[in-house]
Amino acid sequence: REVVEVPAEKIGLVIGKSGATIKELERLSGCQIWVDAKTNVPGYPTRLVNVAGEPGSVQDAKRLIRERLEILDGGVRSTPEGVVREIVMVPDNWVGAIIGKGGLVIKTIMQTANAKIYIPGETAPGGNMRHVTVTGTPDAVA
Repeated sequence: REVVEVPAEKIGLVIGKSGATIKELERLSGCQIWVDAKTNVPGYPTRLVNVAGEPGSVQDAKRLIRERLEILDGGVRSTPEGVVREIVMVPDNWVGAIIGKGGLVIKTIMQTANAKIYIPGETAPGGNMRHVTVTGTPDAVA
């Protein structure tokens, strides 16, 4: 199983009307493809799309997803003007402290910095680090 990060505002391009696109991607690749429901959080910049199947089929599915996003997005893979996105690797054992009880710490950080922070529910494949996405103005992300 592998995971593809998709900008939240573009997840509809992968799912399609009533799931038609994701079903077609499954048919073409021979993989199971689903969107991680835990990443459907307002304000977070990315959604995680899970792909499961034979290794070659998984690579095909990931390619099909990337191609669909690039073709339907005009080949532009950027954030709005004046907004930057940084990926920060965070040790898995620090995540609880960053989120805080009831999400209080991360909400405070986002409000204070005027940035959006997304922490995926799982570690990066083969490691104990999480790819944390920070989105905002250059000053907010720095």
